[in-house]
Amino acid sequence: IPGTFANALPFSDGIAVVSTHAPEGNVRYGTIDQDGAWKIAPKFDQLFEFVDGVAAAQMDNPDHTAEVAGFVNTSGEFVVTLEKVQRMQSSHHDGLALVWRTESPEYIFVNREGKTVLTPEYEQVEPFANGMAAFLVGDRWGYMDTQGNEIIPPSSSLPLPFFDHRVAIVHMAAIDDSSYHFTLTMDEAGNVISTDRE
Repeated sequence: IPGTFANALPFSDGIAVVSTHAPEGNVRYGTIDQDGAWKIAPKFDQLFEFVDGVAAAQMDNPDHTAEVAGFVNTSGEFVVTLEKVQRMQSSHHDGLALVWRTESPEYIFVNREGKTVLTPEYEQVEPFANGMAAFLVGDRWGYMDTQGNEIIPPSSSLPLPFFDHRVAIVHMAAIDDSSYHFTLTMDEAGNVISTDRE
């Protein structure tokens, strides 16, 4: 497959999400098969990876507000649409997709049917990865579980995801000495496994 795409996600179930530059200069997303042929023509302003046959997607108005947003099937058809969306933030991970809305609550997690499951009241929220999602309070990130319970209090300066062996590498600034930083490997209970000073 020639390197003609602006960006490309890994193949999954025989298709890959890719982006290309439209004639008007905007980036458009679609999917290709393993021969490089288009499966979904590049028409989306956002298209995330497919999870169990559906992906978060968005098509924008000229002013970059969402015209239609929700979840599409592998044919590129919307099977669930959502209202008052500013930006789709992820496909479903741990059964939940993150949506950034135009009104309060600003961030919500929805299930495959588009029903709101969690409404975290934080300044910023990241998608779930292996049962944990990062959230921002002030200038520090903490982690919550899929029930919305705060598992690790805000302490990290960067929101890095949990890996499949249930540990995260977090970046932190020293509280009493801003001249150095350190990196922790932390388990899902917030226990420090290892520390590397920078």
